[in-house]
Amino acid sequence: MNVIAIVIASVLLIGATFAWFTDAATSSGNKIKAGTLKVDLELLDAEQDTWVSLKGNNAPIFDYENWEPGYTDVKVLKVENEGSLALKWKAKFVSNAQLSKLANVIDVYVLASEDAPLAYPADRSLAGYTCVGTVAEFVNTIEATTFGTLIAGDDAYLAIALKMRESANDDYQGVDLGGATTDIYSMCQGLPAQSGT
Repeated sequence: MNVIAIVIASVLLIGATFAWFTDAATSSGNKIKAGTLKVDLELLDAEQDTWVSLKGNNAPIFDYENWEPGYTDVKVLKVENEGSLALKWKAKFVSNAQLSKLANVIDVYVLASEDAPLAYPADRSLAGYTCVGTVAEFVNTIEATTFGTLIAGDDAYLAIALKMRESANDDYQGVDLGGATTDIYSMCQGLPAQSGT
């Protein structure tokens, strides 16, 4: 009798209908769009006190033909994140030709700032700059002092100085850095930063 009562109760339970309360939330106007990665490299024009874009510009950054022992040439650059994505940037010297022995007597100094614009040193003093080696050692390499991360709309500043050693002797007179077709320039590469950085 107990078994029959359980079976009947189960059958009644199965035949019963249930009412469920329901609700829904809707989100409209969703957008999925890829961000943009756009970086620019600009050179500070000391005479005009303006920034000149180097993107797509084949003009050399360093362009001086009368180097002598002790001569120093400083260039101030700005890396500008013009896109909507955060990016990692690296600057390096690149040569498209074999360098001459002159590259062994010109030292490279760098000064980086992500906080404030840099200016040309009034007396060509390199106080605060870090020597990263000679042009021969620095070219085609990436140094720890020439990279950074920028969020969209931010800028970073990099000053690069070349100084001919006072010890350079007559053996270097009239020597070209690497032939008439050699270009030494600073290259800026933008890479997407990791999400959340």
